[in-house]
Amino acid sequence: LVPDSIHWVTGTMAQEIASKVKGIDPIICSAPLLYELLAECGGCFPLPLDVVHFLTPHIATEFYPKFAKNSACIANIHHVENSLSLEPATYVDSIMTMCLQWYNYLIEEGIRQERLSIVHYGVNTDIFHPPDKSERKKLRRRYNIPDDAFVIGFSAKRSSDSSNRKGINILEKLIAESSVRYPSVWWVIRGPGWQSLVKQQSELGARITHLPFLLEKKDVAESYRLMDSYVVTSRIEGGPVPLFEAMSSGLSCISTKVGLAPELIQDGDNGFLVDFDDVEAYSRIISKLEKHKEIQAKIGSAARETIINNLRWEKALTNVSSLYQNAISAFKKRTAIEQNTSSDIGTKLNSEWSETFLKDWIEKRELLILIRLLNSEGESRTARKLANSFLWKNCFDKEIWNLYVSYSSVSQTLNLIRRIGNKIQRIYNDVVNKTNRNTNKT
Repeated sequence: LVPDSIHWVTGTMAQEIASKVKGIDPIICSAPLLYELLAECGGCFPLPLDVVHFLTPHIATEFYPKFAKNSACIANIHHVENSLSLEPATYVDSIMTMCLQWYNYLIEEGIRQERLSIVHYGVNTDIFHPPDKSERKKLRRRYNIPDDAFVIGFSAKRSSDSSNRKGINILEKLIAESSVRYPSVWWVIRGPGWQSLVKQQSELGARITHLPFLLEKKDVAESYRLMDSYVVTSRIEGGPVPLFEAMSSGLSCISTKVGLAPELIQDGDNGFLVDFDDVEAYSRIISKLEKHKEIQAKIGSAARETIINNLRWEKALTNVSSLYQNAISAFKKRTAIEQNTSSDIGTKLNSEWSETFLKDWIEKRELLILIRLLNSEGESRTARKLANSFLWKNCFDKEIWNLYVSYSSVSQTLNLIRRIGNKIQRIYNDVVNKTNRNTNKT
């Protein structure tokens, strides 16, 4: 299973498949780490694989030639932004998508129905649940948010806004307008990379809190329990996953008609659907929810019931086994036709790498991939905290120490000590040289 990161949406799906789908022996390795692994093993995966499941189309495009000869290959196509999103559909053995919108789109594009499977993203409804009043007050105090504020949430990585698919221009207008029209509105923006937007909106008078990155699921779930409502302004989505989590948390959600939202939300009953770029529609609904707590509660309760009935992980993943079997059947037919025309780069057995050794090698490095990503997103402080925490938990593991120390506060401290030491050494050398010169003169 190859997600873009085990700490993001595709990683959660990979982990849930690994833990809940019976009859598979899973190995999860994120795409950035897979580059390093293949380089370490001479360009080949060190163990034999029946199925390789690429959890984004771009990962499939990159790695398909390295696995196609020896393994059935599956690509997730969550949504389509351009031709690059569709590219693996022409050669992988099976395609997984998440909603009817993109399933129907792929059929219209000429993809045969037997090559497609819908597997919905799921929600752990035990973790993502509504708060009680005392918990909400406690959480709001932690982030200095007033108890009586009407808190609206939004979540994404800033780097995910390719092709302006997240509708950030609409989000900015909505924050600015709601801050003027509704004095009780308070925004919570979650995810890395939003510092400049939060700073700009704060300077314009918005009441806003930024939660840069939350590693643990329980912390992500708690962040929803700060909120009263949640908005999706996207133009292109496969999920969107935070919408499902927000609904499971009992929030009154407002979303554009993207991804799975039109299948899940009955407008006005368990949430609200709005047209793209319609800021006024968002404002009308926010005004309604802000004034009427009973409507908030009714919508939120119905939203949670919808997720429990439709998107619990156990139900969401029911089609995965047949997806894998279909891919294996298609792989056997493909290889029978292609015979020796596949790439020579493939999977070969490496006796030095047992499955236990491989999983340990991956586990020690996956957090490092996230730390590098956070540094690239401008979240160096969060990255440093993660490195510090991981080193502290594994301080006697020499390999982990060598991998993580340069990203931690330990490295900064050592560099400071080294600079101080060098300065003392220079001062000492100057004193010795001056003393020697005076001695020579005497």
